Formats: sequence, structure tokens, C-alpha cells
Amino acid sequence: MIRRLALSLMLLAPGLAAAQSRDCVASGLLTIDTVSYGTQRVPRDPRNPDSQSLTTLSVSIRNLTSSPVGFTASFSASGVQQNFIAGQRWTLAGNARMTLIVANMRKPGPPDATVRQSLRLSCS
Repeated sequence: MIRRLALSLMLLAPGLAAAQSRDCVASGLLTIDTVSYGTQRVPRDPRNPDSQSLTTLSVSIRNLTSSPVGFTASFSASGVQQNFIAGQRWTLAGNARMTLIVANMRKPGPPDATVRQSLRLSCS
């Protein structure tokens, strides 16, 4: 009996974890204000010609509520060379903004709309 209960709970656990986190943008808690590219995090190695073909993707995020919002982010797209957000967690104060440096990518990076669709902000 206890073994069955433990097995049932283990099978339900992934669903429970998924139910506890939600899409912050779809929920109206956070918004992505801007998507931009630069060279903030591109390694400067004159001996490595690949460093010249990289660009740094960053986004500006705004909290639409007056309460702090805790979130994680994930991003997946072709051309990503270094992902800076994997495994990170942030808390954004009420009505505040922040810049999130997402990844180094091969030039040119994806268009604004693709970044907005591919970047997942999950609140828990």
C-alpha cells in the first residue's frame, strides 16, 4: 500500500512542478520591452576569428505589477554559442526594469519577434 502511494506520488511530481510555474508574460506579470544586440560579453581574442562573428543578445524586462516577481528564464535558438541564463533565478522588484544578458550568438541574431517567442520567463 505504501509502495503504491509512493509510486503514485512520483508519477504525479512532474505534473505538480509544471503546474506551479507559469508563463510570466502570458500571465501579465512581466513584459519584454526591448530586444537588442551588442558586444558586451563577446570574448576579445584576436587569435580566434570566431569571436568576430559573435553578438551578445540582451533583453529589457519590466515588472508590470507592484509586487516583486521571482522568475527563471530559458532560451533556445539556432546560433547560440554561450547561454548565460541557464540555471539562474531572478527577483524583479515591483514596477522595476532590468536588462538580462541572454546569450552570445552567431551574427546576425534572430529577429525581435523570434526572440520574444523563444525566450520563456517562468514564474513560480
